[in-house]
Formats: sequence, C-alpha cells, structure tokens
Amino acid sequence: MKVHPYQLSRWCSSLIHGRNKWLWLAANVILLALALLLRLLWLALPPLLLIHATLALYLLHRHHAFGECYQRKPCPQDALCETVLIDADLIGQGTRLRAVAQPVDVAESLSLRLGSGTLLLGTAMTLTADALPPADRAAVLSAVQVLNIKPDRMRSHHPTIAREELNHLTVITVRDGMSQRRYYLGQPADVARQCASIWEGSTRPLTEQDHLQIQDSSRYIAQGACRVYAWATALDNEAPVFLGLAGLGEALHLPALQDAAALRSMGLTVMLDDAEHGQADLESLRALMELPAHHARADIHLTPRTLGDQKTLNITCRPGDSLTEPISLLRQHFHTIEDTLRRFALLLGLTLLTALLSACQWIPVLLTGLTLLSAITIGVDLTAPKLRWPSMLAVCLLALLSRAFLSAQSAELAFMVSGCVSITAAFSAIVRLCGKGFTLYARSPLAITIASAVMLLCTLVYGLLQGTAALLPLVLALLISAAIALLIAFSGRDPR
Repeated sequence: MKVHPYQLSRWCSSLIHGRNKWLWLAANVILLALALLLRLLWLALPPLLLIHATLALYLLHRHHAFGECYQRKPCPQDALCETVLIDADLIGQGTRLRAVAQPVDVAESLSLRLGSGTLLLGTAMTLTADALPPADRAAVLSAVQVLNIKPDRMRSHHPTIAREELNHLTVITVRDGMSQRRYYLGQPADVARQCASIWEGSTRPLTEQDHLQIQDSSRYIAQGACRVYAWATALDNEAPVFLGLAGLGEALHLPALQDAAALRSMGLTVMLDDAEHGQADLESLRALMELPAHHARADIHLTPRTLGDQKTLNITCRPGDSLTEPISLLRQHFHTIEDTLRRFALLLGLTLLTALLSACQWIPVLLTGLTLLSAITIGVDLTAPKLRWPSMLAVCLLALLSRAFLSAQSAELAFMVSGCVSITAAFSAIVRLCGKGFTLYARSPLAITIASAVMLLCTLVYGLLQGTAALLPLVLALLISAAIALLIAFSGRDPR
C-alpha cells in the first residue's frame, strides 16, 4: 500500500476538523453502546483509546509547532502547497531612480560628479515631475534631493505658466527671471528629434553619433525593467538643448528576490500580489523575476497585512524577513509530527496487542489511559532512530513467552504480570520519544523510570502476597520486562 505524505496527520485533521467530524463522534458513541450491550467493552475500548491518544498527540504538537506569524493554525494540506502568493511590497522597495545619463553616459544615480549638466537635468526633472505618474513623480523628487534641490522652493521661484502636448512630448513653460523657459519631457528618441544641440559641459551641436548613443543608453536602461524618460530645455524661442535621460523602476530587496527563486526551486508556483495601497510596481517586478501573470488560487499567502481569508494560509512577513523559512518550517514541522504519530501509534499498538493477547479486561484500559496522559509530555526528536522490526517482534515474543510461562503458575498472576510487561513497554516507548521538540513542560526520564519502578514493585508485592511459590516466576517476569524496556529504548540507536 502506498503511503501518502503526512497520511496520519491528514487523517487526524479530517477527523477533528473535517466535514464528517460529527459523524465520527456519533460512531464513537454507537460503538461504545454496542460494546456495553455485548459486554465487549474490553475489546472495543483499547483501539478507540489508541485512536484518541493519537488525535490528542496531533493536536498538542500542532498547537505548539507554529508561531504567531501563521494567521490560522496550519493543517497538513498546507504543507502540500503548490502555489505561493507574495505581496509585491515584500520584494520591491517602491519606484526609484535606478539609472541616469547626462548626457549619454549611464550612471547609477544623480551626482554632481557627472558634470555641470547634472544640475540642469535635476532642475528639469523637478519642474516636470507633475507630468509623471504618481510613483515616478515621487521617485524623481526623492532623487533630486542629493543635488540639494528643494522642489517646493524651486517651484515657487519658477512657477508654471503653461503646459501642452507637442509631438508626443510634454512641454512645461515656467517663468525664469524676466524670461520664459520651456522644459521637454518624453521618450529619449522623441526628445532628441526636437533638439539641435546637447549639453556636455557646455552646449554643442547634436550629431548623428549622439542620436545613436542616446538610443543605446535608452535600450541599456530599459533592460532593467525601467521606464526611460528624457529631458530638454530651451529659453524663450531658442531650439531645445538635450539634457539627459533617466530610468525609473522598482528597487528590490535582493534577499527577498533570492528567496523567491528558492521557492520556485522547491517546486512551488510563485505569484505576486499588488495590494491597492502597495508601492511596488508589479509589472516591473514580474519582468525582473521573469514571472508570468498567474491567476490561480493561492495555497499560501506571504503578506505584511492581516487578512481574514481562512481557506488560504496567510503568513505574516515583514520586508527583510525570510520568505522561505515559514514554508520550510511548515513542511519540517508536519514531517516531525507525522514521524512522531507513526512511532507513537506503532509502539502503543504493540503494547495494546500484548495486553489483548493476555485476555485481561482492565490492563488495556489502564495502559491506554496512562499512555494518553503521557502524550502531553512526549517530545519530538527527528534524530531519534526508529524501532526496528526485529526488535518489535522480539518484544512481542518475550511478552507472549512470559504470559505462557506464568499461565502455568496462576491465571490471575499471569494477567497481572502481562499488564506489567505492557505498561513497562509503553513507558519505554515514551522515554524513547522524548526529545528536544515542542512540549508543554520539561520532562524527566528519571521520573518516568521511577513511575515504572513503582508499578513493578506493586506487582512484586502482590505476587509475594500470593505466596513464596510465585516469587521465582515474578522475578523472571520482571527480568523479561526489563529486557523489553531496554530493547525498545535502545533499538536502532546510533552507537556514537
């Protein structure tokens, strides 16, 4: 039979949170009622308690595994996610000036080291900023501050007189002292066609070679998913002078970009979400990340906001947080829970089987109740070795041999010692499962060992009360119990 990922965890989740949870509760009540009527409670109760002990263990560890960043408690289906929706604000830092050329040599930012034309270009960018989209306008006004340009003061000194559209260009006319000055804004090729000269330290004629360099610089800047603008200026009726060009685009959180690539390498489909109030440029981000526009429903949503959608697992992330860690931890925790549930159910089922084969009515109930109580203190340790099949078969064999030997002495004594063997095996399993996982409080293997010793001592005292003839069989049974405990606790353990 094929074992599906997180099979036990998914089964527990469906019984607790699925559509048929009330049907499951009703089935429990009906089964217990039939067992009482048929006087088979001793046979029906152990498997039911085994199931509920596994459910309790699942709920306990799921509760302690996941922090506050998960806006609802994850379920195993979330760990099998295929699509991840990421808020664009977690990857992009908003629109920024990413490249500038004055007049044609490309640099990363505005700087006076570019030459005297940088101030002229910054002035043109400031006075034409209102003609740009809101995000680009904010980026331009932020970039010119490194030139010590104060946008509000400059606008008050050079008020706008007129604005018009001419040959695919936006022309802004401002007052410049006693004269009027025009500023041209548009695509680099369109602006260059209107210009007769270019500013390169001083005004010089615009040549065909300059046109080619302007086109090359424009294409180079556009490769970074930038919107490229160019500026020119003219005093009164003079011919325009080409000042330079700039690229505006999305600035990135590089670690987040790497995390998004890592998510894709994990086999996940990554989608970008641009909230209405977001500052990121979604199209630029998609181009930079080479992501197509997906419209599938997301399994997981990484977002800095608190959302109410309970179908999608919303995980709170802030800019700068790792985008891969929450999903990696999600998978790791459910892998840990699944591993623990499998070992817990296997070992508990083994002890119950031994008790049932002993045909004792109260031992299975006591044993399962104790093991259910101890589930609160069971930790999770992925490094703990699994119990090997030969060891489990040896445990069953030793327990059954103990039962067969003691049955020749006394049926009542055999029942008691068989229960003692089962309880010892259960506590050994608990010690084995204890690790450095998430628990309610610190457990002490010494305390579990003492509890086991007390139960064994009570059994020994009970046997002595039956007479000295029972002493030797009890000592042998205690030795077998100790062998079972050691076999379970140390089977498959790394010798290092």
